[in-house]
Amino acid sequence: MIAEENLFVKEEYRILKRIPKTTLIISLIFSIGSFILYSFVTSIIVLMGGLLSIFNFLWLKKSIIKLTTFDKKKALAQGIIFYFIRVLLIFICFFIIIKISLESLLGFAVGFFSIFLAMVIEVIINLRKV
Repeated sequence: MIAEENLFVKEEYRILKRIPKTTLIISLIFSIGSFILYSFVTSIIVLMGGLLSIFNFLWLKKSIIKLTTFDKKKALAQGIIFYFIRVLLIFICFFIIIKISLESLLGFAVGFFSIFLAMVIEVIINLRKV
């Protein structure tokens, strides 16, 4: 029974390591597609959105690990501060992109939300194994 629990934790860890890689691949595909269909600037912004979503995912994973392993009060205070910094950075990115063009905003959103497609792909892959 203990070996199965350890295997399950290892499987989760493997999936958590694979999600950023899958997101990067999806963002690159969307970036190439937006270069063909729209413009070079839009493709770069799609890629930036994907990279920012990867950065946010890794940051969130690190924050959750801190919250569950360290002193609760200190970890909670740091988590709240870093969460607001993360949201502020996202709003700054959106503001800059809106200043560039609204077409680029759509590209950024496509790249930024590509992590959800990566998660769906991981779910489908792992459901096939069950």
